[in-house]
Amino acid sequence: MKKIWRWLLAALAFCAAPAGAEDKPYVVLALSGGGIKGYAHIGVLRELEKEGVGVAGIVGTSMGAIVGSLYASGRTPAELERIVMDVNLGELVTASGGNYFNLSDKATRDISMIRPEIYTDAHNKVAGPLGFVAGTSVLEYIAQLLSHVTVTDFRRLPIPFAAVATDLVSGEKVVLRRGSLASAVRASMSIPGVFDPWEINGRLLVDGGMVSNMPVETAKELFPGYPVIAVNLTSELEPREKLSTVFDVVSQSITILTMQNVRREATLADLVISPGVKEYPILGTSPAVEIIQQGRDAAVKALPQIRALLKKAPRRPVKEKELAPPKPPHVMGVHVVGVPEKMGKEIERELLKVWLGRPVPMKEIVAASANIAKREDVRSVDYDLLNTERGVIVLLKVQRFPAHRYSLGGYASTYSDMGWLVIGSRRYDLFTPGDTLQSSFYLGQRWGADFNYFWDMDVSHSSFWEAGLSASHFRIDASGAPLEWQRYNFDVQRHFTLHERLRLSAGVSATAARRVEGGESANYVAPFLEATFNLMDNPDDPVNGWLLNARSMWPSETGTMLMRLSLTGRRRISSKLMAELQGGFAEGDMDDKRLFSAYLGAREELYSLAEHPIEAERFAWWRAKLRYPLSQTIFGNVIAEIFGGQGYAWGSDGAEIARPWEVGVALCAPRRLIDGKLYAVYTDRKEWRFGVSVGVPNWDAFHLF
Repeated sequence: MKKIWRWLLAALAFCAAPAGAEDKPYVVLALSGGGIKGYAHIGVLRELEKEGVGVAGIVGTSMGAIVGSLYASGRTPAELERIVMDVNLGELVTASGGNYFNLSDKATRDISMIRPEIYTDAHNKVAGPLGFVAGTSVLEYIAQLLSHVTVTDFRRLPIPFAAVATDLVSGEKVVLRRGSLASAVRASMSIPGVFDPWEINGRLLVDGGMVSNMPVETAKELFPGYPVIAVNLTSELEPREKLSTVFDVVSQSITILTMQNVRREATLADLVISPGVKEYPILGTSPAVEIIQQGRDAAVKALPQIRALLKKAPRRPVKEKELAPPKPPHVMGVHVVGVPEKMGKEIERELLKVWLGRPVPMKEIVAASANIAKREDVRSVDYDLLNTERGVIVLLKVQRFPAHRYSLGGYASTYSDMGWLVIGSRRYDLFTPGDTLQSSFYLGQRWGADFNYFWDMDVSHSSFWEAGLSASHFRIDASGAPLEWQRYNFDVQRHFTLHERLRLSAGVSATAARRVEGGESANYVAPFLEATFNLMDNPDDPVNGWLLNARSMWPSETGTMLMRLSLTGRRRISSKLMAELQGGFAEGDMDDKRLFSAYLGAREELYSLAEHPIEAERFAWWRAKLRYPLSQTIFGNVIAEIFGGQGYAWGSDGAEIARPWEVGVALCAPRRLIDGKLYAVYTDRKEWRFGVSVGVPNWDAFHLF
């Protein structure tokens, strides 16, 4: 009798239970590309969830692939909103934030911020670059956001997904359904001429918008039996009077390329939702909140059509093909391709020690890929999981730079006569696999040349040797007393990482220096040590944290220790306003030769002292800034800056020599384009000074310490 009652109660509970996840109407989404207009997809998704609409599959192109993949992987619309609010798209795309704080690592410093850059292979045949920015930082960021995904068959995601790209060689549409989800998204968003094309399985892929910007046809093919809701972000063509910037031209060109395939595929959709995002640029900057709201408004407006469509929609997912339940994956091997054999075997051994026999550690795989990508000769690292009867083989696919890289850069400032044109080159695999020879030639009133050879690098470039040979001519006009020297230097040092945030370098240098006027000379040997402690929250786009760099050397000429400390801190005050604090201390030796004096202003510690630095035994300085982005472009931010700072200089007897200060405003042009600044500075001498600087200075090429 008790058994009968239990069965009856179970039956009643089943009948009274609310509709489950299977008992609701399901549709398929086709999400179009559109740059930052793609934030509107998040608003549409939020309203569809609110309406109780099930999503049986998503097909995305470009920005639609980014949003679609994150949602398909289990991210909620609320999470997606937080992601787009927190990320600085311009800094992420150009990865210029990381270069800004990379103070001393010559092996990983960007070869050219401006990017007149040429790659050649081992036979001196031109091999790139193929886009304005590499986009590897975007790949790494998306990989981090998708590190919870443990499958490489996109059909096995919480919501089945596919990304659309274009084969640059054949012009064919390529539908990506397996492999690295982040890599598929990176390929789908490769706007030609802006991003480098992305290689997957031997095919060179660019933005899917070239052939299918709103992939309704693919959605119908992959998920038959479902109504397809398409979200269209394609703009109409702008009249001539509205084409006033290069970004307007790029946006108009993309619209011309995509509008024909969008119009054709719109006729195949069961419903097209078109958010009002016409006024927003594809590559510029606009408030994410506004664009997301446009998506919500468009979805709400379309609710009558959506509800009518849902009446015909399946009440449970229709399987395109019954997939066998996946076995719990365990790592049974690691295979690395795209690198010299010896290097690949070393990486495989290191990773197998940690991963063998364990369930697939996706977060660790993403972290290992990013770690290998830190190597100076590595352009990007992709991954895949190969299922076998015995377990999973983790496949790491490394793309290295071509054998040679040549660049053109430089620096110029009206605040001082420091200025030079820089011709740079890097050559890989010169003597051993993975080694690097970096050469730089500085042309100007102050000439210089340096050659740095890096070898014996470990898997993540965290430990390696460096040998350097350099020559330079420098001039300092300290308080009206000019000083000119020629210097020739050779050094050997070892770089290593004690912690992911602490890097050390130690070595010894031999220097011969000769004064141009007077013939005085100084020949000395100096052991040196350098440490960098990085507490920034994000190396590519830091918004909070500190970075400390300390350098010291003991020249045999003086027998005293010379030291230089620098500190940089950042804190986000609001969604746009950023506070930044910089400061430092230098200890020199103010002897008769003046070779090792500490020169306040020589490295633009205070802009107003750059032309005539203050010679001292030691000095300290600080500068505080408030930075506000006026606009954002694919090349970086245009920033308005208010700053103020002060310096303190002391003589060899310990007495204070000077306490200069300055306040001012600056307009900073995008770092990736020209890294230009327009200054207006008011000094302690009660005078205004105006100036312009362009490019990235490399003070180490000229200053002795």
